[in-house]
Parts: sequence; structure tokens; C-alpha cells
Amino acid sequence: MSVEDSFSRVKTKRVELVTTDSTQAEIDAAFVVQTYQAAIDGLITKWAVTGENYVAGPAGPSNVDTGVTMSCQLAGRAEKAANKWPTPDTAYINIDGTVDLANALVVAVQNLYVAPGGVARLSDGETITGFVSGKLDK
Repeated sequence: MSVEDSFSRVKTKRVELVTTDSTQAEIDAAFVVQTYQAAIDGLITKWAVTGENYVAGPAGPSNVDTGVTMSCQLAGRAEKAANKWPTPDTAYINIDGTVDLANALVVAVQNLYVAPGGVARLSDGETITGFVSGKLDK
């Protein structure tokens, strides 16, 4: 998906879906977009599964130079992985730049990747048990 900020700059976020069914993939992709859109300040301007969907620019202030990096505990493994997204909503950013892991928007994004029930996978096809920590990118 493409995320646009207030300055018409765009960053791309790739999400791997669990399903291999094209009808379900469209449903899951829309859910992923809706969940991320609620959790960020930028606007998701297009996303693709088998085609692309476009919408107008962001309604409020946002900046693709700002992003968060979430440390994710991989399911069934001791290792952790990173999940990044641009234009985070300031509602879940603590004063020290860390991410409030209990915020409902953050939990909703986390649950996209938690199995069973999560509709998305990290870049290597992995699921997670949850976010361990998160912080603003520098």
C-alpha cells in the first residue's frame, strides 16, 4: 500500500496476506488498509492485491519522514523481527518517543499479524505473538 503525507510524499508498505483465495484476499486487504489507516496520520492512497485502489490525498497533517519501528516476537521462535510503518498517529506516541503498546490502534495493527486469526504475515511469511516494543524512527 502507498501512504501519502501532507507534502504529497509517498512511502510504500508491503503486507503479505495469509489467504491464497483471491476473493478473501480482497476482503483481507481492505481490512488491513482500514486497520493501518486508523493507526496512522498519513493517508493510504492506493493498495493492490490483484489491482489497485486509489483515493484522494490525506485530510490532515502527516509526514512520511516520520515512522515507527515495532519489535515483534516471532511465533514459535526466540527471534524478533521489525515491522515499520510511516506517518504514525501521535495519539499512541509517548513523550519519550516510545509507542503505547496498549493503545487500541496499535493493538489492532498488531492483531493483523497474530495467529491464529491474523490476516497478514511479516515479510518472510512469519506470524507474531505480539509487539514487544515500539519507537519513533530517528
